[in-house]
Amino acid sequence: MSQYLVERIERRPNIEVLFHTTITGARGEDTLKVLELDRGGDEAGELPVAAAFVFIGAQPHTAWLPETVARDAKGFVYTGQDAQAQGTWTEERAPCALETTLPGLFVAGDARHGSTKRVAFAAGDGALAVSCIHEYLSLHRGRAARPQS
Repeated sequence: MSQYLVERIERRPNIEVLFHTTITGARGEDTLKVLELDRGGDEAGELPVAAAFVFIGAQPHTAWLPETVARDAKGFVYTGQDAQAQGTWTEERAPCALETTLPGLFVAGDARHGSTKRVAFAAGDGALAVSCIHEYLSLHRGRAARPQS
């Protein structure tokens, strides 16, 4: 999270930050009224609330990708020119801006190395990914594996 946001949150008397806390339940009729919490060990309880914001961190969950998909030291996936610069790009063409080191695999949003971690940028990445996929498919149309004679 950006430092300026941390500081703004810390200054707000009506915001309580609960670290290392698991929300185990939420209750309310028409609106949120109570969160059920587990703060580790024997510390469980309820918290009356009018709203909740859950911040789960900024770690990319990319470990499931094949090893051929290059990532930076924090796990963010290289795309476009950054992917090509990794030295494993196998195509004659340049990769699309959202294409990974594995041709035909595209990444959009926060998991991408160098992305602006904002929802509007992620939505724009999604739209660009569709364009990249269309371009990729048009280049590879008719290249399906054919039996060798």
